[in-house]
Amino acid sequence: MARQESHLRSWDTLSGILDRVSDGVALLTREGRVARANPPARALLGLDPLEEAPQGLVDILAAGEGWRREQIVRACRSGAPLQMECRPSVDGRTRCLDLHLAPLLPDLTAAWIRDLTRGRAIAGKLGLRACYQEAAAGVLRGPARRARLNDLLDGSLAILGRARRVSRSYIFVNDDERGLMTCRNEWAAPGVESFLGMTAAHGDFPYWLARLRADLPVVGGDILRDLPEEVHEILTLQGIVSILVVPLRVDRRLWGFLGLDECAARREWSRLEVSLLGEFGDLIACLIGRRRSRGARPAPAATANT
Repeated sequence: MARQESHLRSWDTLSGILDRVSDGVALLTREGRVARANPPARALLGLDPLEEAPQGLVDILAAGEGWRREQIVRACRSGAPLQMECRPSVDGRTRCLDLHLAPLLPDLTAAWIRDLTRGRAIAGKLGLRACYQEAAAGVLRGPARRARLNDLLDGSLAILGRARRVSRSYIFVNDDERGLMTCRNEWAAPGVESFLGMTAAHGDFPYWLARLRADLPVVGGDILRDLPEEVHEILTLQGIVSILVVPLRVDRRLWGFLGLDECAARREWSRLEVSLLGEFGDLIACLIGRRRSRGARPAPAATANT
């Protein structure tokens, strides 16, 4: 114990230096208790900056998972190095922390804690953009291959659906004269029921239509929480838990909509994803508009042989 106290006094001597380190640093005993922690470590984990020995640090890093705590304690006892990624909830949001344990002295272990949250978020945004860029490339390659419009749309929906790991991706066509919306193109993940050809009446979806006609998305991370009751039953019958839909406008009119379904669990759609799906929808609408205008043009007159 006297030796440990001597080590802790040495820590106090170094604290002025360690307090300037942006990474969190803590000193753990062989039992996995926290002997000291610098201000960045306390800030990362939402701990009282004045508390001398914040015992809750290891519990927060373990994030309620006993196996994590056991690994940390075992490493402290054995003096073995350990690297672990932890995802504790701090101040109501989940952080992604990189934890490295390294033996410092026979009875003390240094714990280095680095915040990866921002880096992971940036990587996630880059990955999200890459998914939509790949799907957009599929649309842009179509005219060069002279692909049929249906084949082109089906292929693009498949690229997007697989890349975003959703249950379904689809396009509905709006028919104002008959008051119907019909699923024209669809990709469905294995084991997910297809609704290709399904029709929905305008009268059953006033909220839905109002959003789309106002050029606004329909965003439901949890359909029961985020969307009005008028759509709960029909979406639930389709097994949909979470949904994102954007309008497709051709010649300034509501031509239809593009959507993503998640049937396995809630899914919070970020503002970036809503924006990217909207841009992808604009690209598809532009392609549809060009194909329609091309189809409406009269064929060139045949030249008589002279």
